[in-house]
Amino acid sequence: AVVSTQSTGNRRRIEKGAALTMGMVIVAYMICWLPSTTLDIIYMICNWMKYRFPIPLTPAFMKWLNTTHFLPSVLNPVIYAIRKEQFRRQIAKHFTNVKTFRMRRF
Repeated sequence: AVVSTQSTGNRRRIEKGAALTMGMVIVAYMICWLPSTTLDIIYMICNWMKYRFPIPLTPAFMKWLNTTHFLPSVLNPVIYAIRKEQFRRQIAKHFTNVKTFRMRRF
């Protein structure tokens, strides 16, 4: 089978864009979970070595830490909306056809 260079180039461009998007999602996930994971490791080592935990765990700090757990769920759609034109079109379509969407019967 003969594959044209134009379709191969287009395919590589699409794959490169998808890889970049996935890379952004993975980096966002790692950044969001890094504080909690680091704190858990420090806490485990302190318990194992019978040391007092060096970081004061205030309610505000715990709230911030819990918020970072949910941040990747918020960032995922934002990253896809920024990177993918098809995703943006579908979101716009759903928001512009709200009246039609409500009238449908399922």
